[in-house]
This record gives sequence, C-alpha cells and structure tokens, in this order.
Amino acid sequence: MESEGLVMYRLKPVFELNKEITVPTNMYKMRNLHSECIINCSLTSTNDEGKDELEKIKKRQEVLLQKLEEIKQILATLKDELGPPKIDIDGSESSIMCNKPNFSDFGITHDVVLNISVTRQYPPYSLLVINKIWPEILIKYSWHLHSSAPSLPPAFKQFQEKLENKVLDQEPDLNIRVVWKLAEVDCEFVISPIKSIPLIGEVNFLRFLTASLSTNTDVLMQTMIDEKLDACYCLSRINNNDDMKPFLQILSNGLENCQWLCGENVTVVDVAAWSVIKQMKKHNLGLQSLNNWYKNCNKYLDV
Repeated sequence: MESEGLVMYRLKPVFELNKEITVPTNMYKMRNLHSECIINCSLTSTNDEGKDELEKIKKRQEVLLQKLEEIKQILATLKDELGPPKIDIDGSESSIMCNKPNFSDFGITHDVVLNISVTRQYPPYSLLVINKIWPEILIKYSWHLHSSAPSLPPAFKQFQEKLENKVLDQEPDLNIRVVWKLAEVDCEFVISPIKSIPLIGEVNFLRFLTASLSTNTDVLMQTMIDEKLDACYCLSRINNNDDMKPFLQILSNGLENCQWLCGENVTVVDVAAWSVIKQMKKHNLGLQSLNNWYKNCNKYLDV
C-alpha cells in the first residue's frame, strides 16, 4: 500500500489555465517584401538561377541538334540506296490495275450483306456498272425483302431485274446479299455483324472494293481518288444546291485536260460520282466540263 502523501511520479502541466492566451488577428505572417534586404537577395538569386537555366537549355538544344543531324545523315543514306520514288500521274492503265484478291484476307468468309433502304428515291446505280471497272471480278447477287418493307417500289424492281439477268458462267469471287428494308441510312455494307462495324453509304462500299481490288501504288493517284470519293459522299448527303457547288468543283478539277475524273481511264470515282448525280436528277451541274463528263459517262456505262 502507498503511504499517505506519497506519489509514484510527477508530471509537468500540459497547459496553464491561468496564463493569458494571445489570439492572432491574421491567418499567417510574412516578411515585408518591400524591405531592401529581401529585394536585393531575391534579385541576386533570380539572376543566378536564370543563368543556370539558360545554360541547361543551350546544352539540351545542342544535343537535339546533334541528334537531328544524325537522323538527317541516315535519311540521306537511305535515299541514295532506295533511289527516287516512281510516281505516275497520267492516270495510265497500269496505275488502276485490278488484281483478283483473296477476300478472306479482308474478313470475308461468307456472303456479305448490303442493306438498302426502300425509302430512298433511287437505287444505288453503281452496282449496275461495277463490272465496267473490274471486269475480272465476278459478283453474284441474291435478293431479300425485309419484313419492315411492305413492298418493293417499281424503280427498285427494274433495278433488281437488270442485275438478275446477268448470268455467271463460273464460281463468283464475291457473293452479295442485298436486303431491301426500311432504314434511316440509304445504304449499309456489313461484312460481319460480330467482327466488324457497318460501312455507311454507297460511296464507302465502293471505297472498300477499291481498297480490296486495286494494286495501285501511286500516292498521288490514291490521294486524288480519296479526295473525290469524299466529295461524292458529301454530295449524297446534301440537298441544297449552294452547298453542292464546292464538291462539284472538286470533282471537276482536272477535267479540262482529261476525259475522266482521275485521268484518261475510268476509275471508281467516275462510277461513284455518276451514281450520285444520277440519283440527284440534275440536268445541269453548273460546270460545262462536268456536264460533258456526265454525258460521256452515260454513253460509256450504257445503263
């Protein structure tokens, strides 16, 4: 037992209740920035730090310039070894060669589906003349009327009959299942509903065939084809005549010196533009060169 008046140990008081507590009137205190000592010290330190940073930047720049010079020498060596690129811009027949592809390389192992909306006024006329630009490729069509479409309009029936009359003597390279249906988009190309997304628009369907069939390696020709196919796609989405003018101008570029839109031979651009303009039912395209081209298309394609 503890003796009376004795304790084991003593503790200093944590705080004194009787001591006056000073409450601050501001959040925190700062030194006076306008004092002479602080200004002189800060200027000196800023100048020294600035000089050091500039020296570091100069050294990094010298290293980068040295690396760029090494890359330049490597590219010059490769240029000498490979030689200048061979570019053919006259639209000659060799630049639009067609090769029989293996469509399985593009994910096509079964019939592909082309959904066409019957709400559109005219069918995709390009299907009638695909053989004009790719005569080596045999395409077989099968026809289906979707339950959403009550009946097939007369213009679409005539279109279907024209393609049905083309009998194939051998196994086709590509089977296209055409489905007439009520849809918001006018044309939808489906390779696989699981492994790929649909391609929207007749022009993009033709673009896919071009990528699959063309062996053209001419960069300038490919760029021209892509630009004019983009113009065709925009035309297919526009109803206002004023909005059509810039895209018609893009199509007409080069027609002063050439018979067709991309040179002296018919390409997929001529087929795409002819189909779009035929659906527009415009008798005057506003450009004489384009009007003459359209007349030549009707004669050549003979549909």
